[in-house]
Amino acid sequence: MEYPPRTVILKDGTSSLIRSLSPDDASAAIRYLKQVFDETDNLARYPEEFFLTPEEEAQVLRDAAHSPRSVMLGAFVGNQLASLIFLFPFERQKMAHRGQLGLSVRKEFWGRGLGRSMMSAVLECARRSGLEQVELEVVADNLPALDLYRKAGFSVYGMRPRGFRLRDGSYRDELLMLRTL
Repeated sequence: MEYPPRTVILKDGTSSLIRSLSPDDASAAIRYLKQVFDETDNLARYPEEFFLTPEEEAQVLRDAAHSPRSVMLGAFVGNQLASLIFLFPFERQKMAHRGQLGLSVRKEFWGRGLGRSMMSAVLECARRSGLEQVELEVVADNLPALDLYRKAGFSVYGMRPRGFRLRDGSYRDELLMLRTL
């Protein structure tokens, strides 16, 4: 799904362009993902667990762009990819009314309102695509993300105890959240 490019002004007055990612963004997306996976334990991977080549990532972005119901958006501050959000519908017919989303923001842009702008954009896409329910998972002690998701209308419907096992051997619970549209 294509999202019309939009400029948003962040809390600090910085301008950010939110737009659909294209296959030309594949290398930037890979660099971005490896960086954000390294910046926090709140995401599901470590940087070395991301294996897509630029060609494979370009195909993922091409597929999302040509899908009537999937979307991958990037927020750019200058030429820098500062945030990424995806929305993928479930493929099975009985679950096709539902979509899964994931959001990440580069650490240097935390607390500037970029996550809120990205969430607003992806929920607009979800409505346009005909989805009835959007779901996500979040580490239970990631309080800023929980606050963002609650303000966006998501509610907790379950918990996955010990959902993450970190390298130091500690565990983190995951909360399952959803929002009906």
